[in-house]
Amino acid sequence: MQGTGILKENALPLAVAYFTMLYEKSLVRTNGNKRGFLKTKNKITQEALNELKTRWEQYTGENSDGLMVLNAGLEFQETAATPEQLQMSERKKSLAADICGIFGVSLSVINGNPSDDEYSAAIKIAVLPVLASIEAALNQDLLLESEKDKFKFTFDTKELLRGSIEKRYAAYKDGIASNVLQIDEARYMENLPSLDLTFIKLGLQDVLYDPKTKTFFVPNTGAAGSIESAPVMTGEEQTQYQIRSVDYIQDETTGQMQGSRPKGGVTSDDEKQAKINSVQIETEKDNILPGLNQEDLAELGKDDKPVLLKKEVIDRNLRRHPDVAIEEYNRIIGQALYNSDERFGGKEYHDPNYMNFIKYNGNKAALTLIELADRKDNYEIVHLFEPSRTNIEKMKP
Repeated sequence: MQGTGILKENALPLAVAYFTMLYEKSLVRTNGNKRGFLKTKNKITQEALNELKTRWEQYTGENSDGLMVLNAGLEFQETAATPEQLQMSERKKSLAADICGIFGVSLSVINGNPSDDEYSAAIKIAVLPVLASIEAALNQDLLLESEKDKFKFTFDTKELLRGSIEKRYAAYKDGIASNVLQIDEARYMENLPSLDLTFIKLGLQDVLYDPKTKTFFVPNTGAAGSIESAPVMTGEEQTQYQIRSVDYIQDETTGQMQGSRPKGGVTSDDEKQAKINSVQIETEKDNILPGLNQEDLAELGKDDKPVLLKKEVIDRNLRRHPDVAIEEYNRIIGQALYNSDERFGGKEYHDPNYMNFIKYNGNKAALTLIELADRKDNYEIVHLFEPSRTNIEKMKP
């Protein structure tokens, strides 16, 4: 297959530019004298005509002094337009831009004053495709078949594509902050001498893992271990570990329970927020939630237990309160149980272990009814919805 050359494909604009240059050359050669003809009303002799031709050629020649005197009765009539009439200056600018466009570069690149974006675009459009074609040819013709999977020819275009110093340093900063680059690697890219730094900067929040030995190290806690020897927790077990760690002492490596946190005192705002954040209700199973706040348990005279929301309670609650979307359950339960404004028991005909936890929000309230039964292993959520303040008052005993 044979393609069409760039000169053949763009013959017309290149021809216009060429003839424009010839026109300018003609103007310079004739000192800008206009083309035209001489006319007279009287008949002149052949001798006078020959002399006039000679004088006229001398006048329009390259070494002419630019002076010619016309005898009486002779007039000069122009037959060519002036450069101003032809808008030569504007046409040259337009032709220059058109020719630059043929080669995929901006006119400002040729003039030597491109912006960063114009320079980058010129390299990507006009240079890199040509380099890619050369690379493909070199790889095809100069490498053995056995070498093509291991080696390749490629041009180093880093210097061509270097941005401004502000952009480069900003990119280095982001690369170092995300540990994609190290300081000496950034200095190498800037042709600066190495500092011979033998350490890698990490934050205390990072867990260091060696894929070869399959060992890990936690700088923040000093814990170390092996992935192969450590017990693997399922997603559900990890969720339970996070939930129980709010109220219970749990081994960081094995996840085994090592007793409850001391009762009494006041649950801090951070601890309350941690409990609220841990409420992530799943509709297809029973959900274990953190225990109630220590001050609430002390006032109620209750032991510390996890809170349970059964799947059957979720299904029943969705039927009884279709106006409350399942997406709102996390907020209602979290705010009512762990950031409540008020608590009260049920009516006299209700189970005495029932307790309403209320969190007000304008004219409405997040309400979660919970059963605080001593005989059960968990405190169980019985009901939840968002009544108005008026209905809250009617529910009170």
